[in-house]
Amino acid sequence: MQELKVRIQDAKVVEGVLKELGATFERETDFTDTYFNQSPGEVLKTTEGNEGISLMALRAEDGRFKITKKEAIVDLEKTKNELSLKYGVKRILKGRRRYFSLPNFKVTLNFIENLGDFLILTGDNPIKEFIEGELGIKNPEYITVSFDNL
Repeated sequence: MQELKVRIQDAKVVEGVLKELGATFERETDFTDTYFNQSPGEVLKTTEGNEGISLMALRAEDGRFKITKKEAIVDLEKTKNELSLKYGVKRILKGRRRYFSLPNFKVTLNFIENLGDFLILTGDNPIKEFIEGELGIKNPEYITVSFDNL
């Protein structure tokens, strides 16, 4: 799976277009993401929210992010302590996510406190043509770094 990220200016407009395209709204969650220091292009984070807790690793590739690991965490504090000792905490981000599904993609709208609003297109081959053509986002600002680097 890969992710393509873009900053959005008007989430209500984007949601309207998603609905016109037949996207199914799945859920809304609050989250706290804790990012750990990694080499450039590598991302390691824990996510905690009302859907549980998980560990995710990603790698930047050709302007996208490849998900290299995603697993549930049983003991968040133990995992965070181990990762903090090994790598150090880089940044903590909080916000809200709204999830939608389409036949070929998953779409997540991220509303990150003090950072902005973003759309993440996830699939086997998320393409810019979908962002610009199907969603109609003009002159999109693609995000090619992890959110913790913004």
